[in-house]
Amino acid sequence: MKTYFSIGEVSKLFGLSIKTLRYYDKIGILKPAYVNQENKYRYYSREQFMSIDVIKYCKIMGMTLEDIKKLIDSDGSIKSMLNTINEQKKMIENKIKELSDVKKYLNDIESNVNELLEYGLNQVFVKYNKERKVSVYKCDSKDEVEFEMYLRRVILHVQDKYNDVYPIISGSISYEKVIKERDTLLYDNIVDFTRRDNYENEYILPEGEYLTILYDDNWNNAYDYYQKIIDYAKDNNIEIVGDFNEIWILSRVDSDSKEKTLVQLEIRKNSIQKNLTLPSEDILIFYIVE
Repeated sequence: MKTYFSIGEVSKLFGLSIKTLRYYDKIGILKPAYVNQENKYRYYSREQFMSIDVIKYCKIMGMTLEDIKKLIDSDGSIKSMLNTINEQKKMIENKIKELSDVKKYLNDIESNVNELLEYGLNQVFVKYNKERKVSVYKCDSKDEVEFEMYLRRVILHVQDKYNDVYPIISGSISYEKVIKERDTLLYDNIVDFTRRDNYENEYILPEGEYLTILYDDNWNNAYDYYQKIIDYAKDNNIEIVGDFNEIWILSRVDSDSKEKTLVQLEIRKNSIQKNLTLPSEDILIFYIVE
């Protein structure tokens, strides 16, 4: 009866590459039972086959090599194995939730984009929106660089608070500020449009008709689309109220590292409702993560 098996034989028997078996030897997870000192060939015993099975099962469960090594170096008791299984179950459940959240985000993006694309790109249209809840974070930036720092802090905060992978974020700016400062867009607020069970710094955007444009462009050209909406309102004798919401839907970077974002830009038409804008500075919660 054969006592030892070469590394090549073990590789074929278990579907593991020779490179992987050598790495397991290097980090101490699976040392060969015997090494020929003359030619340095590695050999494994039949008794090690169960260890290899355990390593493969642990990999399937998503365990790291470090955790697998700890398990192998433990007392090997049933309790120790059950504790490991419970820890991996929790990790897998968290991963499933994370993947479920990503899938929901992708479904929402796909549905939203397909709906908006029916109106066409770069054309102003009127879109009716139901009442929407959002989270608002005051932004007091003096230039684009400072705004980018505010934005990154808010995104990190939202991701940490809600375990959110892809929050739907917007910059908001008052109509009066756009008219006054023209092509310098320094946003008043950062708004989280992601649908949630609870909202921080909650604000309700009123239902109604919104002048809207969908565009796919670099952020440097954003003002051109604000101007399109302003011109459309003037040409059609429409009064607009409140703040512009510049909702960043889908960002990409091309081969030249140039950023391009699919954006939904909107502002509400005036109606018999009271003129409502985002909260003023004196009542809005400031939130900047240090």
